[in-house]
Amino acid sequence: RGGTPFVPDNIRMLREIGWFSIAQPAVGLVVSVLVQLTCGIGRVDASVDIDSLIIGLLALCLTRVFARGMQLERDTEGLL
Repeated sequence: RGGTPFVPDNIRMLREIGWFSIAQPAVGLVVSVLVQLTCGIGRVDASVDIDSLIIGLLALCLTRVFARGMQLERDTEGLL
């Protein structure tokens, strides 16, 4: 199939991947802190996986590129 990757479904899914990749370490941090506080541990050791944040930000940037590609395809459809 000679389709194009610049379709709204691909853009939506890529955006969701970006947001979920960013949310994953945030949720893990919150759960870690809550578990340690409810178990009576006096100090809280919290860490964040920076790799997931970077992947999420890259996915969101790629979403912008795909959205621009879709817009450019729409603009050039009548020219060819």
